[in-house]
Amino acid sequence: MRMLAASLIVAGSALVGCAETGPSFRGTEYEAPAAVEDFTLTDHHGLPFKLSDHEGAIVLLFFGYTHCPDVCPVTLSTWTKVEKLLGDDAERVRFAFVTVDPERDSLERLREHMAVFSPKFIGLGGETEDLEPVYDLFGVSHEKIKVSTSAVGYLVDHSATAFLIDPRGRLRLKYEFDAPSEDIVHDIRSLLKSAPRIHVEDAWSRPTAGEDGVGVVYLSLINDGDVPDRLIGVRSAVCESAEIHRTFRDGDSMRMAPVEGGVEIPARGRFAFEPGGYHVMLVGLQEGLQVGDRFELVLDFEESSRLTLTSHVRRP
Repeated sequence: MRMLAASLIVAGSALVGCAETGPSFRGTEYEAPAAVEDFTLTDHHGLPFKLSDHEGAIVLLFFGYTHCPDVCPVTLSTWTKVEKLLGDDAERVRFAFVTVDPERDSLERLREHMAVFSPKFIGLGGETEDLEPVYDLFGVSHEKIKVSTSAVGYLVDHSATAFLIDPRGRLRLKYEFDAPSEDIVHDIRSLLKSAPRIHVEDAWSRPTAGEDGVGVVYLSLINDGDVPDRLIGVRSAVCESAEIHRTFRDGDSMRMAPVEGGVEIPARGRFAFEPGGYHVMLVGLQEGLQVGDRFELVLDFEESSRLTLTSHVRRP
């Protein structure tokens, strides 16, 4: 299992030379941000937590245990302040606490412990064989230390680092347990400001007849962020392939052609797929589309990763 313990540069004086090319962070920045290998653990409600399902949000990750008397509650208390200071922006952050003590940290125990700090915090557990690869992925150390003179039985020595994964699923920053909440908020807001914020309006399709046919999807992409993004691909289980096409006039004729390289959604703007212009072509439909049907599409973006939406089949 590869480790994401890549070389780091310390925020501050070491970043002065980079100030013109990106935001200045207060945490410790990874010199070459890399996508985190996907993993799945179990959250404190007993549901799967798959990292890739949270692309588009910031994930703040810490490894600790509920019987920890000092470092872990300090970190969670800092997160409580971070959540409060972020206000509405906290909806775009996942605060995830991964246990290093699966022997005692049942899902119920994690659920009770997270509730002490915030109902939005996520406790992650699972079997040892599921947790160990995640520890290795982040280079997290953990060691059970028996304490014969204490009623607690044993303590766990472990890494005291919080990791920040950006909306594109890349490991960007790390923080020591005593990092000020204001520093973490500053970095989160810098990343959110520099990220596109795409949502979809009015996705619909025309009815079609029979299998192996061709369908179409129209929609509007709205970018509420301060930087542009690019739609680079579309997928759907209802067809063999989905392609971005454009209809345009060529003399007295109307032509259609695939669009190479995708389409750009401008910052604080929109891009419309509409009749007589850009559209998504569904090639090799598995069956006909009838009025009232609904089906899912997955949109892949250059910056904001992917977005799943539902298209409604209706008459024009």
